[in-house]
Amino acid sequence: MKDDFNLISFSNMLKGLQKQVKDVEATLRDLLKQQKANVKGARLRRYLTIEEVCELLDLHRNTVYRYIRAGNISSTMIGRQLYIHEDELLDLFNKNRKTFE
Repeated sequence: MKDDFNLISFSNMLKGLQKQVKDVEATLRDLLKQQKANVKGARLRRYLTIEEVCELLDLHRNTVYRYIRAGNISSTMIGRQLYIHEDELLDLFNKNRKTFE
């Protein structure tokens, strides 16, 4: 009788562990999907359109074109669309950054 109780207890414990393992696997699968999506997004978002730069920096379209003509930001033209690499924007910020002491 005691052996039956131990066997039932062990069986229930094993079922609980199996459920936990399935939950962990599902969580890991979700995290892997998110990571893959983030990597894809990171690759695709390296170049920004003029509209995206305007929205990001809250600048008028003509101001962004003025920065490009002045050589402050370099751009790449693919077809009829101009693209700006996100590192160019970071360089622009670093050039114009002022330190307050």
